[in-house]
Parts: sequence; structure tokens; C-alpha cells
Amino acid sequence: MSYDETFHMGALGLRIKSIIFLTLLIATKLQAQETGNIKGKIVEQITKQPIAGATVTLKEKQVSVITDSSGIYIFSNIPPGSYSITISYVGFQEKRLNEITILRAKTNYIETELLENNENLGEVVVKAFKGENNPMVPVSSYSFSRDWGGAPAKPARACSAEERILGFCN
Repeated sequence: MSYDETFHMGALGLRIKSIIFLTLLIATKLQAQETGNIKGKIVEQITKQPIAGATVTLKEKQVSVITDSSGIYIFSNIPPGSYSITISYVGFQEKRLNEITILRAKTNYIETELLENNENLGEVVVKAFKGENNPMVPVSSYSFSRDWGGAPAKPARACSAEERILGFCN
């Protein structure tokens, strides 16, 4: 095979690769034009501060996203139609937005305010475990010392809280 034939075969391969690449690029662009997007921001109703970490759910697609540190969320490549969004965050009232219309090649921007949930929690009961309030229960306190006189040091015994208060323990 001569140099000209090799060059011609290489150029032909490059043309085929270019045509495949352009076909895929055009198909991707057409796909993107067939769908729309929803972009939004979640803020606190009173302070207007962004709420980071809120859950935003696109009900019909059963997809959820979490807002970033600026309260922003994005749903991409949504087929045209009507959708509902539910927004929830701990300590705030859940909010539902209905009939959000998605159009081809368009991005809907929705800024939503959440109101704090002022409901009080139910009664909380705190219980102590048996023996926890007994001053005679050892505290597991040990002290170690070195006896430089050559005799082995004896370990100190565990002292109770009562013995420590009365000064009976070293």
C-alpha cells in the first residue's frame, strides 16, 4: 500500500468519525430542545434567608433533589407537561406547588417561601436508670503512684462519691 493510499484511508476514517460525532451532537441538542427545566430557590418567609438542605420532590417523576447552600435546586430534562412539586424541611411547614407547566427548551424559575412550623412537640419524659442516683455506686476512679523506696506500690481502690465528699478517699 502506497503513502497516498494510506493517507486516503486515514482521511476517510477521520471523515467517518467526524460524521458520527456531529450526528450524536445534533441528536443531543434535539433531545435537549424536547425537554424543559425547573430551577428554583427556597427562602425562609420571615427573614428571606435561603434554606439549604430542603428536599424538593417532583411528584410525577418521583425524583427528589436537595437545595444547595444558596437554597437553589434544579430539575433538568423534564418532558413537557404539567407537574407538582413538594418542598419540605425540618422545622418548616411543607409546601406543595401544583400545575407547573413545562415547555420545550424553557426553564421555569420558581422562588418559594417556607413558613416556620410553630407547633409544639409533645411531652418529653426523662427517666433515670436504677442505681444512678445512689452515692454508694463507685465512680471507677483509680490513681497510680510510684514508690521510690523500692517497695512495690499498691493500687488505689475505687472510691464512691460519698467517700470522696467526706474525705475518706485519697
